[in-house]
Amino acid sequence: MSDRVTVLETLRSPVARRINFSFVAGNGMRITVNQTTFERVAAAIERGGGVRGGIGLIVRTTMPDPNAGAMYFPQEDRTINPPIPANTIIVNPINGPRQQGQLIHEAVHASFDLTLTRLPSVDNEAAAYIAIALYWQMMGVRSRNPNSPLAVNAFAAAASVLRTGRVDMAVLTLLRNTIVSLPPYNRAGMKNCYVSDG
Repeated sequence: MSDRVTVLETLRSPVARRINFSFVAGNGMRITVNQTTFERVAAAIERGGGVRGGIGLIVRTTMPDPNAGAMYFPQEDRTINPPIPANTIIVNPINGPRQQGQLIHEAVHASFDLTLTRLPSVDNEAAAYIAIALYWQMMGVRSRNPNSPLAVNAFAAAASVLRTGRVDMAVLTLLRNTIVSLPPYNRAGMKNCYVSDG
């Protein structure tokens, strides 16, 4: 099975379709992550990079950020050799639920970009962390750093969704505060919006 097929199957999997949550972002916008989020990204990958509404897909064993298992580039990045085109997901070869979850995280960012959703960066990131934590919890995967504040709060937010069908707002506040306190996020202008240019 090709890497591309595995990526598409992950985005359309029964577990991805079970992810369903929403919350009000800091700018007052209600955002929702659900099966439509992941189908949107899968369809964009099928359209391909370089076309309007399309997403490029690169599967490779080395990442521009060695701590990442997947990355989404809304804009072209010429600082990397070779340059990464705009609207591209880079992912390690998918060989299990840990890598699948990392793809799910980046797909949330990609979906917000495709829909021109202008969110405070901290909320864009929080939604992606809740999605990956939900995916991993449903697949029985633990964080590699289960005691880190980021993992504790993302998994707590995901647990609240699984338990009650909604994100606990107190836990969401803790997750937001954790995100803005940690590198690289505290250097990335988390009060600003990610580029969402489709």
